[in-house]
Amino acid sequence: MRQLIISMLILFTVSCNKNKDSIIIDVRQWQMTKVVGASTGTINQQIALTVSWPYSSGCDVLDKFEESRNGNIIIVKAYGHSEDGPCTMDAGYKTKIYNFVSTQTGTFELRFTNIDNSFISHTVTIN
Repeated sequence: MRQLIISMLILFTVSCNKNKDSIIIDVRQWQMTKVVGASTGTINQQIALTVSWPYSSGCDVLDKFEESRNGNIIIVKAYGHSEDGPCTMDAGYKTKIYNFVSTQTGTFELRFTNIDNSFISHTVTIN
């Protein structure tokens, strides 16, 4: 009888483990509040801009920036997710680096666009 109970416990434990590959991550657009960095550069030079975004727990992660271009206007959106599991419950602001590179000279308006279509504008002149 004892072996049966132990076998059932082992089977139950093994069958209930989550496969991390099958976890669905809820990706969403994050709000951006501040952009700081250089306003001039040269062709093919990487310009690092520091983007601030609010978080509500230690589980909030900003994964990537996506950009689309319309002439010299670059629309930048930030996407991330909230991880499952134990997290700190503090809130505040985190930063992430957005790298801008241009292969052309000119003045570019980078619009860091939020989900409500508001945006923070940062102008970069490439010589």
